Amino acid sequence: MSENPYQTPESMPELVYSQEEVVDYSLLRSASLWGLLCVLLLGAEVIFSLLTTLGVFRQYYIIFNTEIIGVMMGLWGGFIITFCIWTSKSMTNAWVAGVPTPTITPSNAVYYYFTPILWFWKPYVAMRQIWDNLFGVDSSKSSLRSWWFLWLGFWMFVLFAVIATKEKHDSASFYMGCARYCKILAGILLIIVISKITMGHNEKIAGTRN
Repeated sequence: MSENPYQTPESMPELVYSQEEVVDYSLLRSASLWGLLCVLLLGAEVIFSLLTTLGVFRQYYIIFNTEIIGVMMGLWGGFIITFCIWTSKSMTNAWVAGVPTPTITPSNAVYYYFTPILWFWKPYVAMRQIWDNLFGVDSSKSSLRSWWFLWLGFWMFVLFAVIATKEKHDSASFYMGCARYCKILAGILLIIVISKITMGHNEKIAGTRN
């Protein structure tokens, strides 16, 4: 009687792979260019916003108000584009690196920033998954959390300012001032987060070449 060529899953030997055997870190791709552009554009926007908030350009508002707004919008628009590319590449690296495997795809990590309701927490979850994949679940996330809380605070104060303006309340300028400072501080923390993640991926990539 010939042997049965088929085996049930229970009778098959269990295959166990270590993280080192499965992951090929040579597949990681550097996002240094996009990370650097993000830092430069966001840094310039933060400095420009701070100077504007402090009233440095106040004497030029009447003559150059349109130009000042144009510069700020240009810096912010350029940052959004580069940040989306950087986020997609960083999440792709997180998928390549494996454990802990992300649950958000690179495209969705960008998409969530532009999706109503989901933009309140999903972008943070995506960034946290990139961070955990790179530095570990137990790593400190103080800069990451602070960035997101300040970013949410920015939109909260903007909403308060809009409501106060509609009701012709004097607190509108106060709320807008708070919103500007939240945005500036959030920008500084995001620069730190982008820099740490970019350098972390570069260190892993460099390790595969040694």
